[in-house]
Amino acid sequence: MSRAVTIVMYHYVRDLAASRYPRIKGLTVDGFRNQLDFIEANYAPISAEELLEAVAFPHRRLPENAILLTFDDGYSDHYNNVFPLLKEKGIKACFFPMAQAILEHRVLDVNKIQFILAAVSHVWPLLDELFEALDEFRGEYPIKSREAYLMASVRCPRGHALQAPPAARIAGARARGTGPTPFCSACDRR
Repeated sequence: MSRAVTIVMYHYVRDLAASRYPRIKGLTVDGFRNQLDFIEANYAPISAEELLEAVAFPHRRLPENAILLTFDDGYSDHYNNVFPLLKEKGIKACFFPMAQAILEHRVLDVNKIQFILAAVSHVWPLLDELFEALDEFRGEYPIKSREAYLMASVRCPRGHALQAPPAARIAGARARGTGPTPFCSACDRR
């Protein structure tokens, strides 16, 4: 028995190719099914209640390789695609629907951004326009540099902060319409 737990957070799980936004950052249903097979073979899924009990009562232990699956924002994907697979496999999970979106019948700002990014084929022109607009306010407000925003909270698999790629790599990524690939100087992961 253990007190450690892995928490995996999901958002979109859908047939991406057939969706209105095929480039949205999500997981295909087949990819999710494969992840569930891997989780069943290597982890012990737990419920949120089991985790809360282990936190509240230190003598309570979690199974070895405990994992909690969470699903954020209450998308129809979760009901239509996720729930049937979890039920079929008997895997516990935790769902967090966004009350504000439901009660106010509106799309959240984070989703608007995701839809915009998924609707454009090249993100760089959009980012350039956004950062140029931010430049107008840099004197009045403490707005970070373009590079600081692009590299914010990016970490290598070992948890080290990543270094910004050289300007030439950023220019090459812009020409390809992709993001720059940061690298980790601590473990030399590229």
